[in-house]
Amino acid sequence: MIQEHQALINSGQVEKAVDYIQSRSKTPKLFVGADNLKKGLSLIYALAGNHDEHELVGFKHLTPRLYAFFVMAYYEKVTVKYLTLRIIKLHHHLPPFSHF
Repeated sequence: MIQEHQALINSGQVEKAVDYIQSRSKTPKLFVGADNLKKGLSLIYALAGNHDEHELVGFKHLTPRLYAFFVMAYYEKVTVKYLTLRIIKLHHHLPPFSHF
C-alpha cells in the first residue's frame, strides 16, 4: 500500500494519493483532514523531490488500543518526520515507548 501511495505522489498525482489512502481506511467516514493532507503532500512533492524510502523510528502507547507511530520519510532534498495515530488490536502490549 505504501509503495502505491508513494508512486502516486512521486508522479504528482497527490489527489489520487489521498483518495487511495482514504479508500484503504478501515473507517473512511472518520478520515478527516483530507484537504490539509493534499496541501501538505503537494508542498512535499514540489519542494522535496521524489520519495526514496521511509522507516518507523518509534512508537508511543497512548491508550489500551491507540498507538502513535513516528516515521521518517526520506526524499531527494529533505527528510520529513511525521506522526500517525493507529488503533490496533494486539495479543500483547508493546512497551510504553520504544525506538527501533
